[in-house]
Amino acid sequence: TIYDGDSNTSPLLEQYCGDSLPPSQISSSNHIFLHFHSGPFGTRTGFKLEYRKPHYQAIPISANFI
Repeated sequence: TIYDGDSNTSPLLEQYCGDSLPPSQISSSNHIFLHFHSGPFGTRTGFKLEYRKPHYQAIPISANFI
């Protein structure tokens, strides 16, 4: 389960089960809370998480002061 914030009371982004690859998720801040729960049917390798910082392009702003 992935939450958009720093706790399990934050808004829910998505919940995934099984072994298929979920789509990318984008948080609205610099926090994300991940709850990983394994099942009772043996041990597997777990999960892989990648973090990518968004690339923001600078927007030129012009101002006239009176």
